Order: sequence, then structure tokens, then C-alpha cells
Amino acid sequence: LVSLSLNVEDYLNKKASETYNSYPLYWYSSLDSFIFGIYISLIFIKKWSFNVHITLLCFVFIPSLLITFCTPILVMIEGWWGSVAYIPYWLIRISQVEVFGIVAGVTLMLGIFTNQLQRTDNRTYF
Repeated sequence: LVSLSLNVEDYLNKKASETYNSYPLYWYSSLDSFIFGIYISLIFIKKWSFNVHITLLCFVFIPSLLITFCTPILVMIEGWWGSVAYIPYWLIRISQVEVFGIVAGVTLMLGIFTNQLQRTDNRTYF
């Protein structure tokens, strides 16, 4: 996986230097961490049963996915519309952290293939 990742990154760097188009590099850096997160999540899934965990998907996966793909989307918007001065610097910096892509990949798989604990009695525990 690492060798393939490095080969693809070298190819995209070469293409970017030839065509002066760096959009694929931004998209690749975001997709790379997301795919790596999906790969890591294979460790955590014990039983492959399709159970959707809505709260995990809504409150962890979607925000981390939006933060992960914020930089490529903002770069493309800036390329289409010119200078976009109203984008906060902290948003660009935090979206370049690859941890959010890994978290998005892991929570996507765990949110789809998770085993939800079912309570068999109605007792409350303190």
C-alpha cells in the first residue's frame, strides 16, 4: 500500500510539473489519508454485519470528511473564481492535517459495519 501510494504521488508530482496543474495533488493527499483510514478500520471490524450507526456517521464521519476535503475544494474554487480572501487561514491549516482523513475512513467503516449493543433489560445503571 505504501509503495503504491508513493508511486502514485511521484506520478502526480511529475504531471503537475509538466502541466502546471496541481489540483490532483491536493485531491490525492486528501484521498490518500481517507483510504488509509479505511484500510486501518479493517482491524477493528470483527463481524461483517451491515448495521448502520447513524450518530457515528452524522457526528464524526461527516464533519471529519468535510474538514478533510476542505482544502481541495477551496483550491478548486480559488482557481475558478480567482482570489478567495474570505477563507480563514485556520480552516486551511486544519484541513491539511491528515488525521481527519484517517478518522473519516475509520468511522465510515465502523459506522456501517458496527455491532450495536442491545440492552436486554430495562434497568438503569449509575
